[in-house]
Amino acid sequence: MTIMRLTHCLNKFHYLRTLRLYKLEQMDDKFLPIINASLSARTLTHIELHGVRIVKDGHTLNIPDARLSHVEVDGTLFCTYNVLKSFTLSRNLEVLKLSGCRALMDRDVGDIIQRQNQYRKLKELRLDNCSKLMAPNIKCPTIQTLSLGSCALLKDLSLIKCENLVDVDLSYCSCIEDDGIKDLLKNNKRIERLCLKSCRGYTSIDIQSNCLRHLDMSMSMGMKKANIVCSELTSLEIGMCAKLEELTLELDAIEALDLSMLTMEEFSIKALEVKSLNLSGCCKLVAMEQFCCPKLMEVDICGTNLSPERFHLFTKTKVKWGGSTHDWSNPFRA
Repeated sequence: MTIMRLTHCLNKFHYLRTLRLYKLEQMDDKFLPIINASLSARTLTHIELHGVRIVKDGHTLNIPDARLSHVEVDGTLFCTYNVLKSFTLSRNLEVLKLSGCRALMDRDVGDIIQRQNQYRKLKELRLDNCSKLMAPNIKCPTIQTLSLGSCALLKDLSLIKCENLVDVDLSYCSCIEDDGIKDLLKNNKRIERLCLKSCRGYTSIDIQSNCLRHLDMSMSMGMKKANIVCSELTSLEIGMCAKLEELTLELDAIEALDLSMLTMEEFSIKALEVKSLNLSGCCKLVAMEQFCCPKLMEVDICGTNLSPERFHLFTKTKVKWGGSTHDWSNPFRA
């Protein structure tokens, strides 16, 4: 899109509510002054700018009497906080997404939160791939959804305190350790969905919650021990954790559980509602200390050292077994 065409389009709509612009990297710094000059309508509430490459501090978002409730900006590799700050000033902001902001610092996030706490509207904050964040201060009673995925240096989660937080994404944050997850759950007791996919930093995890419903710990290559006691958990993903040795589960509400391709040697489970259990490819599994699954209908133990007779105690349980553990062990060889 050319500058002339963008100017024409913005001047054409006098009651614009939603604006989405893509591939803005082709326009360098020129698009934002055009938006400021053209959008005088007070009806705009939703703005998305994709592929932003602003390098001049003088080019900031400046919409008079802005009533923006949804702001989404990505591709901001070269934007300073003076530029990014201009997207966070609305008093009606409910959703804020700043993706790939490599210049965004912990103190900048604290400034955003402090300002938005005055207005008490912000519900969703996404700061994915903000590579300099290490210990962001996010204390906001209104935030319900928080995403910090792919923040490569993120380690300290003790300053995240949001009493109404229910959805957290920390996938691909490789520096988060055991204490970080413990602090997060301790300070945010209403979390229902937690994604720790491909978090390689933690080794031993103990999750006990009466609120958690969805948990993804798949591809956590550093995890050796996991204890999960969650009475309301309905979905658990924990596959391909190559170093997992001990796993203890108490999941009263879960119905389908896939633990395939794990390397633990011991396993115990208490899941009163589970109907389907997949342990295929757990090539080192030889012992089950506790097994309490009264409603189990089908179980897959192919590629394990478990005996199918163990499961025949349940007359209605269909057992799938067979295959050599050697055939399943190749993916875990160093």
